[in-house]
Amino acid sequence: MYTNLKHVAFCVLFLTAASAAFVQTASAQERHTLKSEYPEGKYIMQQETSMIMTQELGGQRIPTTQSQRLTYEIVAGPRDANGNQVIQMTATRIQVHHQMMQPTPQGMMPMDIRFDSNDEQDMIPVLGRAFRAMLGMTFSIHFDRAGDIDRVEGLDEAWERLAGNMPPGTQPMMAGMRERMNADTFARSFEQVRQILPTAPVAVGDTWKTETKVMLPMVGEMTVESQNTFKAVERVNDVDVAVIESIAKSVSTEPQDIEQGPATVRLNQFSTETKTTTRIELRSGLLLGSDAEIRLMADCEIIPPAGTPLPPNMPALTMRLQGDGTTKMTLERMN
Repeated sequence: MYTNLKHVAFCVLFLTAASAAFVQTASAQERHTLKSEYPEGKYIMQQETSMIMTQELGGQRIPTTQSQRLTYEIVAGPRDANGNQVIQMTATRIQVHHQMMQPTPQGMMPMDIRFDSNDEQDMIPVLGRAFRAMLGMTFSIHFDRAGDIDRVEGLDEAWERLAGNMPPGTQPMMAGMRERMNADTFARSFEQVRQILPTAPVAVGDTWKTETKVMLPMVGEMTVESQNTFKAVERVNDVDVAVIESIAKSVSTEPQDIEQGPATVRLNQFSTETKTTTRIELRSGLLLGSDAEIRLMADCEIIPPAGTPLPPNMPALTMRLQGDGTTKMTLERMN
């Protein structure tokens, strides 16, 4: 059982954010103040992730491919008399496809998981009910006059809803995820784009460094160091769009114990390298989208319950995970 849950946990963990040709339309000497804001209106956001991952477990290489597409409706309200703003974010569609080899007492067996929330008959083992429970979840994000997140509402209700739709035995894993993905870490995740922006006006070709704190479920807090470059200004639909390229690295070496039913996965080291291209409307500050190339590495050990024998096809309890993939986010105004 703990082997199955191990795969489930890592699928959730990394489900988890291609460069285009640049058309420079502004003088290299012209300086711009880059900002990130949500003008009043309705938007459709899509987040796509595709990963090819290899797990080395007990001397065996276990290949896995993962892809997902999450669709959200975002409603950005007007700023009130004090300059505060509320943004509501609701999940409207979830699409998942995982292909992996699953260790069993009979040896390695293929597993193909497909899910699309638009298909009423489409269910997948273990997480199908949880995916459906996510539909319609709404988070209210409150911004102050300076654009900082004051509070997030709806997160506790979402976790209760998810926990009520998870299979027995997954409660410890869900409790750990809930502890790490709280309102504070959700806010920091939502503000990641804003955190890489320069504090002073910049011209095309300028570079700057940023250091941000991010929280990953089951990994914990990580410091991300990023080298950012203002690559160009594109003209898109008669609107000037800033193009920012960021190369970021992060490493976590503080062990994290991930409870997964009767077993524990100890994450000893986790590192990421990403190259991201972000596009933001210069005038409004609206984030139009981003594309990223990702590489991640993780070293783990599996700690079974006391007295539990290991499966015959798992002679060791150490695991190394490597993943390469892409993420894409797009944001479109609704008519």
